[in-house]
Amino acid sequence: MLFSGLTSVKCAFWKQKSGIKWLKEGDANTAFFHAIVKQRRNKNFIARIKEKSGTWLESAELIKDSTIDFYSKHFSSNGYRGPFSMPFEVPPIGEVDNNMIKELPALKKVREIIFEMNAESAPGPDGFGVGFYQSCWEVIKENLLSAIQDFFKGTEQPKG
Repeated sequence: MLFSGLTSVKCAFWKQKSGIKWLKEGDANTAFFHAIVKQRRNKNFIARIKEKSGTWLESAELIKDSTIDFYSKHFSSNGYRGPFSMPFEVPPIGEVDNNMIKELPALKKVREIIFEMNAESAPGPDGFGVGFYQSCWEVIKENLLSAIQDFFKGTEQPKG
């Protein structure tokens, strides 16, 4: 009994880590999931980059320094550039649309959105997948709604 429980936890871990959504439950081919994770890791890995000068950088430290240097130059300001103007006229937002934008989400709408999502999708920045929110809905719904509404109000969010 304990072994099968641990096996299902391991299988769920690798399913989530691989980012694959399965049509059929119960496929416990963890070797396959390992291969998918490895493939994704390799695809997202940068082995080398070419600088503007044509030099190839291959060490992780040089790649990191070059990337930081590139984006620091790219996004830094060289002083005042004047007011930004749109190349087209932006129509004003009407009162009805403005009221809709300012409206705080209701519990019913939050629940509807959460339960429309795939329970097996990858976890968010908080480390919890949608399945957690769906299975614990009755316990967490009020606190979750409060946190979401605080976000919409612009309340300062707790760190990490």
